[in-house]
Amino acid sequence: MDTVIVLIVVVLGGLGAWGTISFWMDGRYRRNRPNPTLSGFRSPEDREDDR
Repeated sequence: MDTVIVLIVVVLGGLGAWGTISFWMDGRYRRNRPNPTLSGFRSPEDREDDR
């Protein structure tokens, strides 16, 4: 029974930490990434030899 309680506390703590980090980082990751295209993250201006 104690193991179940510890497991629940650890899971809830992990979710809380993940939520806090997600809240703090909201928009920062996306701001530093190029806009996605249908073929991935490459833009139409990219040439074959740049890959």
